Amino acid sequence: MSESLIQNDKRLEWLCANPLVPWTIITLAIFARLGLLLYNRSIWLDEAFISHAIAYSPLSNLLIPPLEYTNVVPAGFLLVSRGFTTLFGTHDFVFRLFPFFCGVASVVLFYALIRNWLSPVAVVVALLLFGFAPVAVYYSVECKPYSCDLAAAVSLLLLYRRMLATPSSYRRLCLFATVGLVSLFFSFPAVFALAATGSGAALRLWRSHLKPNIVVLGIWILAWLTAFGVWYFLLGSPSTRESGIAEWLHRSWADRNAFMPSLLEPAAVMSWLMDKMRELSTHPFRLTLFAWPFIAIGAVHLSARHPEMAVGIIGPLAICLLASSFGLYPASGRMILFWIPSVVLLVVEGIFCLRIGNTNSAWPTRVTQALLVLLVISIPITQTYSMTLIHPPFHEEIRDVLAKVAQNALPEDKFYIYYWAEPAFRHYAPRYNWPDNTFAILQNVKNPRTLHKEGCVKEVDYRRTLNPPRFAHVKDAQFFVGTAPSGPLYREDLARLVGPHRVWLIYSHSNGRATNAFTRRFVQKHDPDAMVVSADKAWAILCDFRIDPASQNGSSARNGN
Repeated sequence: MSESLIQNDKRLEWLCANPLVPWTIITLAIFARLGLLLYNRSIWLDEAFISHAIAYSPLSNLLIPPLEYTNVVPAGFLLVSRGFTTLFGTHDFVFRLFPFFCGVASVVLFYALIRNWLSPVAVVVALLLFGFAPVAVYYSVECKPYSCDLAAAVSLLLLYRRMLATPSSYRRLCLFATVGLVSLFFSFPAVFALAATGSGAALRLWRSHLKPNIVVLGIWILAWLTAFGVWYFLLGSPSTRESGIAEWLHRSWADRNAFMPSLLEPAAVMSWLMDKMRELSTHPFRLTLFAWPFIAIGAVHLSARHPEMAVGIIGPLAICLLASSFGLYPASGRMILFWIPSVVLLVVEGIFCLRIGNTNSAWPTRVTQALLVLLVISIPITQTYSMTLIHPPFHEEIRDVLAKVAQNALPEDKFYIYYWAEPAFRHYAPRYNWPDNTFAILQNVKNPRTLHKEGCVKEVDYRRTLNPPRFAHVKDAQFFVGTAPSGPLYREDLARLVGPHRVWLIYSHSNGRATNAFTRRFVQKHDPDAMVVSADKAWAILCDFRIDPASQNGSSARNGN
């Protein structure tokens, strides 16, 4: 039996060594991303925070954080995305082109990283894990910089490995250093990868007694530190400090348990790590809990087998956690997407370093490895299959709603944009010659929620401190934005809309049961026959307040006759 299994194992190695196998996986991974891109879903709230700035803000605003909705985004990502919109227009898929290209590049570069390093079978398993990681596929078609983080991490690992192979090569050293410098302008967490790989490169050159190369690397490290210093200065600029954004962002991440406790509290650290493993088993890595021991096994084995590569693979994770313990970086969710290549490599290393049974009988090891591989790859592949073919991630299809509103609206109609619908509405407003920057507000009250107080401070509130909407009575303006997402202020907004006119109530990102229930009761009371235009998690309601609900002649009035 063991001889048969060994023969089958050799056949499997031979099959996986065929270049068609990994390139087929790469092609399928690219098609998974392309499929999501071609769905061309609406720009939703989180994307709208960034997309409107990319398309319409002055270039100077893209270089100095934060953006108008508090987002702090690398300038390289913003400028390249602006370039795409300049060339191809402001279609929704254009805002996702750069993340898409980064996602595709990361898969190809990851294969280049592992091709001549891992065994053929391990290469196939690693490609399946990396290429079909659901969160990596998803963020490849999201107008966010996290796909850039992933591409930067893989690029630096690849160039670091090649530099280690030929430490005397000035060309490889300078290429590694140049890409490292550029990556700082496209990815904030690239600094963790640079800290790790830069240390590993210096150690390798020192051990090889290549002093001229050490001097060259030292000059590049100074360039890295300068670039990082510029970004750090901008992030801590007076405008950022005075706005209180840094304080608010830190508090919002702390509320999500994103910061590791101090290393001086080992019990709290262990508890946090256990919680984090459970969290990461669902998002973003989709690894079952049993995979975590193999990450630890892989880390130990890799450190013994190839300590310099271990520095480049494990180092970014360790430095990120250290920064998190000081409250400098949130180690949670999409913010640690750049961990994926390291986690995949450690899982594969842990599984394929197993040795079970005696050396004369290899079949227990092979069977165990096969079962572990199936368990590890089944979850991400299943999730990605479901996401791309069965349940595409349509968040809030407000684009379709606004198109129907524009078709049915009369010139004298009024528009009430729900508080959380404002960013996406502003993104689409220029398509219909609607204002995207000048709105009125129905209540002349100061928002009690400020950036320096405890409580619910939101991105929309911050923008309104920069460009406050003017107060106007409903008869004196056409476009109004919601004062608040829920509660008495929201209910008072709707009450003030009642008058001799038609009003479109436009909603997206409204998940509050109380708010939605009150809205239904309000519409039922004032216009039982209100026209409703709906799509996935977005809708608009046309309320004709000119009509007495008891009137039998509502249809003619509704049509403007």
